[in-house]
Amino acid sequence: MKHEYFDLSKVEQVIKEQNTLDAFVMIEGYCHLLLDRIELIQEERSRVCPEELKEAVSSLVYAARRCGQFPELQEMRTIFTSRFGKEFVTCAIELRNNCRVHPTVCIY
Repeated sequence: MKHEYFDLSKVEQVIKEQNTLDAFVMIEGYCHLLLDRIELIQEERSRVCPEELKEAVSSLVYAARRCGQFPELQEMRTIFTSRFGKEFVTCAIELRNNCRVHPTVCIY
């Protein structure tokens, strides 16, 4: 019985580590997407997050709160807050309805 508990604990740890790795890969992909589409964010007249970037931006905002080891995400969150407003950022952080944060990032 004790041996089975130990094995289950190891499996749970492996699953947790895999989920974290998956989230990090997704975060990296979102960063690349934003680099590719930076002109959409830099448009001065637009204060609304472009539809095609909402998932990426929302997921990065959410991750910034949980990834203290990546201060760059905190900087991005600050930029997104000034660009798209506190309500947009709060929606992602609090995982409100239609916040568009990807479920893989939520697991992390």
